[in-house]
Amino acid sequence: MMRITMPEAFLLYVAVPLAVLLWVWFSFAARRGAWRRSARKGVVCRFCGERVTIPPNRQEFRCPSCSAEQRVIAKEEKGAI
Repeated sequence: MMRITMPEAFLLYVAVPLAVLLWVWFSFAARRGAWRRSARKGVVCRFCGERVTIPPNRQEFRCPSCSAEQRVIAKEEKGAI
């Protein structure tokens, strides 16, 4: 039979819940980071070619490089033109 001393029992009592909490925190942080990355979309300026990142609900943006105002064309609109 395996004997556990009082300091070893206390260490297990503290370390195991902390390891579980750390794992849960990392998993939620990883998911939250993936959600933030997918919440933004990248578009390319039609005039200077710079890649601009904008929120997904925006349909118009101003290029920070050449200051051109542009409208984002959805994929459905491209096929109709």
